[in-house]
Amino acid sequence: MQDKKISFITTLYNEADSVAVFLHTLLKQSRVPDEIIIVDGGSTDGTADIIKDCLEKISMVSSSDTGNATAKPDPIPGLVRIGPDYDKKFNVELLHEYNFKGVTAIKVFRVEGARISEGRNIAIENSSNEFICVSDAGCILADNWVEEIASCQNSSQDKITVTGGYNYPYIENFIQACLAVCVMPRKDEIKKDSFMPSSRNIGFSKAAWRSAGGYPVNMDYGEDMRFNFNLINSGHKINFNPGAEVYWNLRNSLPAVFRQFFRYAKGDAIGRMYFIRHFIRFASLFFFALLIVLSVLFSPWILFGILPVIIYFMYKPYLRINYFLDNKKVNNYMGRIKPLFLIKVIIFFTIPVMMVYTETAKLIGYLFGIAVRKNF
Repeated sequence: MQDKKISFITTLYNEADSVAVFLHTLLKQSRVPDEIIIVDGGSTDGTADIIKDCLEKISMVSSSDTGNATAKPDPIPGLVRIGPDYDKKFNVELLHEYNFKGVTAIKVFRVEGARISEGRNIAIENSSNEFICVSDAGCILADNWVEEIASCQNSSQDKITVTGGYNYPYIENFIQACLAVCVMPRKDEIKKDSFMPSSRNIGFSKAAWRSAGGYPVNMDYGEDMRFNFNLINSGHKINFNPGAEVYWNLRNSLPAVFRQFFRYAKGDAIGRMYFIRHFIRFASLFFFALLIVLSVLFSPWILFGILPVIIYFMYKPYLRINYFLDNKKVNNYMGRIKPLFLIKVIIFFTIPVMMVYTETAKLIGYLFGIAVRKNF
C-alpha cells in the first residue's frame, strides 16, 4: 500500500528560543511531511524572522516571500469550515512560501490574535492532505516521529483514525527534572484503552477532525483534551503508539510551573472534563484537613491516617526517578543537571514539595475555571 500524503501543522506564539531546533528536527525526519503549515499567532519576539531565516538556509530549492501583503488563501474544495468565519474575524497573512527539496510545500501564516485552537483550525483548513499530524514549537521530534504518528492511516482497522505518541521530558535544569518525575508517566504507566494524547504529539484524519467539530475555539487551555473527548464522542478510536516520540520542553521556573497547571485545571473546568479526578483532589484535601483537626483535638497518632493517601499520590514519582534521569534518550537533552547522583538525592526529598505545589495550582485553577465557565 502506497503511503498517503501527510500535512504537518503547528501554531505558535513567541517561540524565538525554541523554533529553530523544532524546525530542524521536523525537516530531518525519516519521512518529511508532504506539506508543512505554520500559523504564527502574532509573535512579538522575532519568531517569524527566525522561521524565515531557518527555512531559507535549509536546502531550499525555491522560495517566495509575500512580504507583509495580506493574502487569504483559497479554501480547499469540499472542506467544511470549523467554528467562526475566520476570514472575517482575523487578518490572515500568508507571509512566506517555500519548497523543501522539491517535495515539501511549506507555508507560514500570521494570524494576529488567534488562540491556539483557532490557529490549529486555520492551519488544518489551509492544508491540502487528508492526514494531519500536529506538534508544538517547544518540542523536539524524534527522527522517525512523522512515520510513526502517521502509522494509523494505513491500519487495517478502519476505526483507528487517530494516533497519539509518547512524550519524553526535555530536561535542562533541576526544576524540569523534578517536574518530570512528578507529572510525566512512564510508558508502561499509560493505559491504552483510556489514552488521551496531547496535541504536541498526535495525528488524525481530516474527516475525524471535522466530525469532532475541530479544536474547540472557546478554550485557550485544555483544548486538546476536549478535542480528544469530542473525537471519541463522534465515534473515533484513539490509538497509542509508543514509538512516536516527542521531547517536551518543560517549564523551567516555579512561577511558570504554577501558571501551567493552573491553566490546565482551569481548562478542565471550562471544558467539563475530569470531574472525578478533581473531585478526588478536593476530597483528599478535605481528608487531610479533617485528620489534622482530629489530631489536634484527640491524638497526634491520627495523623498516621494520612500515610495511605501520601503513598497513593507519591509512589509513582519515586519510581520515575531512575526511569527518566538514567534514560539514554532523555540524557541527550540533560546537559546542565550534574552531578546526577546528587540531583537524584535532592529530587527524592523534593518530590512531596513539587507535588503539593502542582496540586495547589490545580485546585485553584479548577475553582477559577468553574467561576468563569459561564463566560465561555
